[in-house]
Amino acid sequence: MDRRHIQNISREVRGKTRNGELKCRVMLMAKSTGPSWKGSSIYISFNKNPDLGRDDNSQKWSEPVLLLEQHGNTLWYPSLQPVNSEDNIKKRYSCLRLGKKARLFVKVNAPSRSL
Repeated sequence: MDRRHIQNISREVRGKTRNGELKCRVMLMAKSTGPSWKGSSIYISFNKNPDLGRDDNSQKWSEPVLLLEQHGNTLWYPSLQPVNSEDNIKKRYSCLRLGKKARLFVKVNAPSRSL
C-alpha cells in the first residue's frame, strides 16, 4: 500500500467520524471471492449511531471503502488494535475502543500456503 493510498484512507476516516476520536463504530471486512474464504481485499465501513440496538441503527453502515488489496495473496482476519502508548494503556483502549491512532493487523497467506 503506497503513502498516497494511506493518506486518502486517513482523509476518509477523519471525514466519517465508535472509536473515541471518530465518534463512530468502525467495521473491517475481508471480501471472500472463492472457496475456503479466499480473498485479497479488506474493506472498512462506519456507523455513526451510538446505540445499535435502537430502531434500525444496526443497519446504517456506510458504503464499504477499499482499505487494502494484495492480488495473489489471501487476506484474513482484519483487526484494528490500539497503538502501544502510555496514554492508550491508561485509557484501556482495545480492539473494541480505539483512540486517534490504531494499527491494522491482517493475516496474509501467500498462494503456496493458502488452502
